[in-house]
Amino acid sequence: MTGWHGQPLWWRWEYLRDKNFLTKKAYPYFKEAACFYWRYLQKHLDESGDLYPSLNLEGPPWTKNFEHNRDCIIDLILFHNTFKYALEASRILNTDKTWRKKWGWALSMIRPVKTGRLPDGHWWIYADKNDFPPKDTSWRNNENTRYSQAVFSAWTVFPGEYVNGDENEGLAPCLRDIMKHTQWHTMNMMTWIHHWWCAIPALRMQLPEAFDIARKIILRERFPAGHAKTTHWIHLQPDAWRAPEDNYLGVVATTEMLLQSQGGIIRLFPCWPKSKKASFYGFPARGGFIISASFDPQKGISAEIKSIAGEKCRVKLPHGTNAVVNCAKHKTKVLLENQMLVFNTLRDKVYKIILEQQ
Repeated sequence: MTGWHGQPLWWRWEYLRDKNFLTKKAYPYFKEAACFYWRYLQKHLDESGDLYPSLNLEGPPWTKNFEHNRDCIIDLILFHNTFKYALEASRILNTDKTWRKKWGWALSMIRPVKTGRLPDGHWWIYADKNDFPPKDTSWRNNENTRYSQAVFSAWTVFPGEYVNGDENEGLAPCLRDIMKHTQWHTMNMMTWIHHWWCAIPALRMQLPEAFDIARKIILRERFPAGHAKTTHWIHLQPDAWRAPEDNYLGVVATTEMLLQSQGGIIRLFPCWPKSKKASFYGFPARGGFIISASFDPQKGISAEIKSIAGEKCRVKLPHGTNAVVNCAKHKTKVLLENQMLVFNTLRDKVYKIILEQQ
């Protein structure tokens, strides 16, 4: 939980680029969290190289010789992200160089999230070091196993943010395969996606069914007055502790359909149906940008991006798209890098972008 509690602080920094907030609020927490994790490694890391002992989120209890309490996926992500946040913040603030060296070593000791192939060719993601995949496909009849695979693959995308979700290489394609072939294709078995946060990984992975499934969840989880209710499988009352969390389902999921910016890359209308018009105004994006945009199936995408931090802007381009960027009616110099539109910005300037199909 130490690393997870700091995540909203990092998100605030990523969106607003408020250096005063980073200095006084966020970095002190990242420093304490990273120091705590470093000391944990100093105390427990042995020749095995395993990160243990710990428990996975909603996972199995303590096991003999900590067999299933080693390199738990939640720890691999949270240790990794915490050290990464602390390192980046300390460089930005030019402080704690001694600790920075220690955190760099600690980050190098955290193993990557592990995946493997099943006999049927699909992927398996390890909940812990000894979470061996079965030798046959009978596991698909086990609801707990399917649930575990689906949840951990989703958690790696959001809120874990170990991957952006839409990459075409590395871990992301494996996670996309898992989400498609565990329970994704059969709604009556998808208990895992009934929970509000599971809609976000689906949208970030940009799975073909993501919009329809997220929309179905949003509309289903409503009382007649319009506000959200808790997911039915938790069996809680409307005033129970999860109600405030679930009330944001419609806002968060709809925002993800219209705009995403994880990894510092702006994605305009990433999961919006290509046949429907849409627009939004004043959405924040990571890197310190405020965005208003509209989409028309016939005309394409137009957007205004206000830079509040003067940082480099990266916009993912749909395939077969021409792009023009202007600032105060003057054409802005842009680069194309890996299907991204990249251009420098000045603080408080507004950049108008037109994306048209070739």
